[in-house]
Amino acid sequence: MRQRFVLAALLVALVWVAQGWQPSPTPSVAAEGSGQNNAANRTEGNTAEPHRSPIELAITPDGGRLVTVNSTANSISLIDIASGRVLSETACGKRPTALCLTPDGKRALVTCSFGDALQIFELGDASLRSAGSVTLRGEPRGVAISPDGKEAYVALAAIAEVAVVQL
Repeated sequence: MRQRFVLAALLVALVWVAQGWQPSPTPSVAAEGSGQNNAANRTEGNTAEPHRSPIELAITPDGGRLVTVNSTANSISLIDIASGRVLSETACGKRPTALCLTPDGKRALVTCSFGDALQIFELGDASLRSAGSVTLRGEPRGVAISPDGKEAYVALAAIAEVAVVQL
């Protein structure tokens, strides 16, 4: 399992280098809650790339795409592994922390620890679309999905509980 994680992390780094993304020597991260530095607040003509801080990733069941959650950018990205191209990036809740794909690879579930939410996204061939959100108190962190894809289990760090969410 550790080898897969290291391989996936290296793959993300290679993808970003291929895209020309390089961390700045002194990254400028907006203060939490400022509304700056996230996918939802980028405007047309503003070409500055946010500091993404990818914190979690998953490879789709077909092995062709990589999904990342980007902590400081409050976004989720879909990346084509073969070309290294970012296919889609969309806003996510506040401070996305963990990611899990449904067994069929059609949906991504993302916990947002500062937003007390489980965000659900539909994965297209080259797109991500928000498909809903579930409010969960207690700082949701980790997420796992049952093998049949019918339930999600979410670790609630601040209250030492696990929530079960029907999908």
